[in-house]
Amino acid sequence: MKIIWISAECPYPANTGGRIGVMKRLEYFSQNNEIYFFCAIDSDDEYKYTPNLLEYCKEVHLYKRNRYFALLRDIQNLVN
Repeated sequence: MKIIWISAECPYPANTGGRIGVMKRLEYFSQNNEIYFFCAIDSDDEYKYTPNLLEYCKEVHLYKRNRYFALLRDIQNLVN
């Protein structure tokens, strides 16, 4: 199954309870599904976590919070 996963924040590094929960779900669902992951990030520094997320996701799309509408546009393009 193909899954579009939208997160309000980058779950990596999994160093808090919420992030740990999201990462555990990503690990579980990635076993039998293709995950297309979209999330908002606060700083350019978080782009470095893309390779870590690609271990579980087919595609990873990180967007700075001020480009949130670009995220919505790209999700719409993926669905259509």
